[in-house]
Amino acid sequence: MSQIRSPFLEEKQDKDEAPEMMDKSKLRGIIAGIKLDEKPLKQELCLRILLNLAAEEKWGLLIIELDGIHSLVRLLEPNFTEITKMLAAWALANLSLLGDRVSAMICRTPGALENIIALVNEQSDNGPDLEKGLCLLTNLTEKSTSCRNAIVDHGVIPIILPLLSFNEMIASANEVPIESLDFPLDIAILACTVLHNLFLEPDIHMKFANVPGAVAQIAKILTINNTEIEDEVLNLTLQLTSLDEAVRTEIIKHDVIGHLIHKLNTEDVSRRENLAKIFCNIGEDEANKELLANEGAILPMVDLLKND
Repeated sequence: MSQIRSPFLEEKQDKDEAPEMMDKSKLRGIIAGIKLDEKPLKQELCLRILLNLAAEEKWGLLIIELDGIHSLVRLLEPNFTEITKMLAAWALANLSLLGDRVSAMICRTPGALENIIALVNEQSDNGPDLEKGLCLLTNLTEKSTSCRNAIVDHGVIPIILPLLSFNEMIASANEVPIESLDFPLDIAILACTVLHNLFLEPDIHMKFANVPGAVAQIAKILTINNTEIEDEVLNLTLQLTSLDEAVRTEIIKHDVIGHLIHKLNTEDVSRRENLAKIFCNIGEDEANKELLANEGAILPMVDLLKND
C-alpha cells in the first residue's frame, strides 16, 4: 500500500508566500500564524501555506525543527472548526511522508493520537476532516510498528469498522451493492487501507478478531460488487487467515466460503492468486478441509490450477 500525498492546493499564492521565496524567518512567522485563534482568517491562510510547504522535504524538515508538529496537533482538538482540523490533518499527512521517524514523532506528540482518532470518529456528517484524518492514519501506519501498536491501543479498530457499514435493507444475502454503503467508496477504501496497514503486525489480527462484530463486518463486505474495494477486502481476508486458527475459525462461521468460490470466476490473475492463498490458509486446519470439500471449493481450485 502506498502512502497518500495530499496534492497542493489550487489557490493562487502571493509572490512572498511562494515556496521559492520562503526562508526560515518567514516560516517561523507562518507557524506563529497558525496559533492565532483570535484571527481565524489569518490562521487559515497560514495553515494553507504550511500544508503546501510540508509537502516538500526541505520545508517539511524545517517545520519539524521549528516545532510545527505540536502546533498542528493542537489544531486537531474538537473545539476547532472542521476546516481548521481538516487543514491541520492534511499538513500532518504531508509531514508523515518524510519517513518513519517523523511518523513516530507525530504519534508521540501529546494529544496527537487522541485528536486524530477523535477526528475520524466524528463520522455522522462525513466532512472533509474525516477523509484527511484517514489519510493521516494511512500514512502513520504505513511502515511504523510503534505507530500501529499505539494507534490500536488508542481504540481505533471499533472506530474504523463503522466506515465499512452498509444498509442491510438494500443489501441481499448474496451481495452488497455499492449504493448500500453508508459512506462514500473512497472513505471505505481508506478504512480498508488503514486496517491493511495495521494487520502488518501479527498480534493485531487477534486484537481485531476480539472486537465484537469485527470479523463479521469483513465477512459481510466480502460480497460487495465493486472490484476496487473488493480487492482491498480480499487483502484483509488474506491477512486475517494467514496466521491464527482461531481467526480462521471465526471467519468461516460467517458463510464466506461460498462467496469466495463465486469470486473465482474472475479474469484478474492477482485476485485469483489471493483467493487461492485464502483457501490454502483455511485448509491448513484439519477441521476445515471437509468443510471446503462440502462447500464445493475443491473443483474450482483444481480448475484454477489447470488454467493458471
